[in-house]
Amino acid sequence: MNETLLVFDGNSIINRAFYAVRPLTTKNGLHTNALFGFLNIIKKHVDHIRPTHCAVAFDVHAPTFRHKSYDGYKAKRRGMPEELFEQMPYAHRLAKLFGLTVLEYEGYEADDVLGATSRLAEEAGMPAFLVTGDRDALQLVSDTTTVLLCTTGKDLEMTPAAIEEKYGLTPSQLIDLKSIMGDTSDNIPGVRGIGEKGALDLMHKAGSLDAVYEHLDSLSLTPSVKKKLLESKEDAYLSRYLAEILREIPGLEELDSLKIRPKNEAELASLFLELEFTKMAETFGLTDALAAAKKTAAPENGQLSLDFDAVPDAPVVEARRCVLSELKDVPAPCAAVCDGALYVCQGELCGVLDASDVAPFANRFSPVVFDAKEYFRFARENGADVEALSVTDDLQLMAYLLDPSGAATSLSRAATVFLSRFLSPSATGAERVTLTRDLATLLPERICAEGMEELYRTIELPLAKVLFEMECEGILLDREALAAYGEELKARILEMEEAIYAAAGAPLNLNSPKQLGTLLFETLGLPHAKKTKTGYSTDAETLEKLRPLSPVVSDILEYRKLQKLYGTYVEGLLKQTEETPRVHTTFLQAQTITGRLASQDPNLQNIPVRTPEGRQIRRFFVAKEGCIFLDADYSQVELRILAHLSGDARFLAAFRDGEDIHRKTAAKIFHVSEDEVTDAMRKDAKAINFGIVYGIGEYSLSQDLKTSRAVAAEYIKNYFSTYPDVKAYLDRTIEEAKQTGEVSTLYGRRRFVPELSATKKNLVAFGERVAMNTPIQGTAADIMKLAMVRVDARLKKESRKAKILLQVHDELLLECPNEEVEEVARLLKEEMEGAASLSLTLVAEVGQGQNWLDAK
Repeated sequence: MNETLLVFDGNSIINRAFYAVRPLTTKNGLHTNALFGFLNIIKKHVDHIRPTHCAVAFDVHAPTFRHKSYDGYKAKRRGMPEELFEQMPYAHRLAKLFGLTVLEYEGYEADDVLGATSRLAEEAGMPAFLVTGDRDALQLVSDTTTVLLCTTGKDLEMTPAAIEEKYGLTPSQLIDLKSIMGDTSDNIPGVRGIGEKGALDLMHKAGSLDAVYEHLDSLSLTPSVKKKLLESKEDAYLSRYLAEILREIPGLEELDSLKIRPKNEAELASLFLELEFTKMAETFGLTDALAAAKKTAAPENGQLSLDFDAVPDAPVVEARRCVLSELKDVPAPCAAVCDGALYVCQGELCGVLDASDVAPFANRFSPVVFDAKEYFRFARENGADVEALSVTDDLQLMAYLLDPSGAATSLSRAATVFLSRFLSPSATGAERVTLTRDLATLLPERICAEGMEELYRTIELPLAKVLFEMECEGILLDREALAAYGEELKARILEMEEAIYAAAGAPLNLNSPKQLGTLLFETLGLPHAKKTKTGYSTDAETLEKLRPLSPVVSDILEYRKLQKLYGTYVEGLLKQTEETPRVHTTFLQAQTITGRLASQDPNLQNIPVRTPEGRQIRRFFVAKEGCIFLDADYSQVELRILAHLSGDARFLAAFRDGEDIHRKTAAKIFHVSEDEVTDAMRKDAKAINFGIVYGIGEYSLSQDLKTSRAVAAEYIKNYFSTYPDVKAYLDRTIEEAKQTGEVSTLYGRRRFVPELSATKKNLVAFGERVAMNTPIQGTAADIMKLAMVRVDARLKKESRKAKILLQVHDELLLECPNEEVEEVARLLKEEMEGAASLSLTLVAEVGQGQNWLDAK
């Protein structure tokens, strides 16, 4: 029999199945729709190809070499839905029980596994078929490798001839095509402003990315295209690196291990029974095995029991039915007592206990939880005195510090990342608590080993309760005034609509890029038209370039701004406060890689402040009767941290003497006296000061300042001449990061920087920017968190009624009774300024007002 290889892109096909098959669940609540489609796709192709060798490739939940090389890789993708995530372990089990080899390699994607296996097949002269829904795999097509591209309805059989017919290119040229056009799905930048059509034209003219840049002057390019190519050269070559599928993976070196094995009918039938795939079992020839499995199946609705390996008689709550085996007063539906600690699986609640069970238990244990904020919320809703509650450890926060890329999003993900174990959504309370206990044993050791115990104990852990209390308190919204402002915005929106309709000669859908494109580039004949697959581009960048050419463009931009304000902030906030006048946001403590807090539902950290109309939104957040707002804002905290870290004498002196750092910098850079510094000079100096913090280069600075690269380079040179020790510090930080592979904040928050060891210059440059910025921005985030903990503790110690309501970047907003204003303003300033022991004093400026705008 002729040997044939069949490889499935597991993540791709199960993802397609998840969205293609209607929702299916078992009686226990396990989602199974993706598994149903996954099995059908596998059976269909195995029956058709009849392979001798077969594998299913999966991604590993860990950063790949692409993520480590480019921080933005796939950054815009939403995380895998929990309903799909819970099905992934079953997909692995099903593939293995069918006799197929499951392949997954940390640091590599499933695409790379397809590349490596198809290369082995090519070298052995064996036909290979790759089943995927991802067009990236088309670059692997060869005379012996065929990609079966899953599309709606049928597969597309992609051969070299099919690719030539569709693209006019060879399979390998598709890599360079993508490096030019980019990929929004993977967040691969490409050449800004050039889409698929333009990229194809360049590839047909030049044949490769290298040839495009080698022959820029002889390819008959328009000045606009040439400029785009020059400006995005680094991004183009970065995109090529990201787009090319690897064809060698250490440990994947022979085909014999991929031979199909006999399926395990008994275990398959048992799994089909668990998944309630009774009819499908018949389709797969498992009728007899299924009948046997039914006879040996455990009876339903049995009482849960648990016996930890070394801990007898452990009390447990069964997660789905809340059946208590021994303890009646456990304050969560999934908990167990072990060695005097209470382990609580929180954040995946499946039921509630009687409120009377919670309060008596609250003071008996300090639990180990997964997500302290949710634990406090659950306890509060069930009658416990949350003010008296504390937790021993929060495993979510530990997981976040150790792996800020996503391990902390759920207990199941943390178990996968740190324990290499899968947690089914139908898992019993015993299974969930066992995972919690095992994580509670492992993660504290890892936190200590990584030098982050103080960061965790003094900042992150106590902050969880502070944030919970802030969320509960909320902030009062003046609904009547906001609604009135909404009517003003609607009137202005109508004015903009009428002006635009007059220019068009007829009404049109202003939210339709196609109709706007027709108006601007055909009716009005404006230049600089950029076409996408669906028509003319009318994005903000395009319109800003056109603004000086026609008043209608300004009207369109104004219309969009006002619509955003009205829809997001007026309608959105009014809807949020239909039942209660106070807005309750959710603070995300374990979300960002930088350590900063985030806010959602609604995002109160993103209220616009750069436009007069946007700033007005803050006016409708008001202090309750008898209170006033206190707003404290750190002054130039990141620049002060840079001065401390660098030890630059001139930089430090400017702050200590209370000088205007931006005016002083402007005087030095532009070689004028401080009295001669204009507002424009100071503004440019401010951009340079903060740009240095973010590791800005001459090109980016030239774009920000709207000047040439040569001028920007001169500014940077003058800056470092003015502050030579800042330059020395940044160089030293980069060099140390190259040696250790990481950087850290003053408080020990770590970030690995693998880009510094890359061979490509653009990746190294990115790594250098990360190395320069992380210690500064991350330390600022740590200081703000510590300040929140200190302010909250001081308010409680002094029995103040004032409450912290919001944190927005370097700003804290408190609601304070009128009689406490003087004392609370003083303690707020003292605690914020004393949060860090730096070589110069932090400065917190405190304002007050009846609304947020006036207090700022």
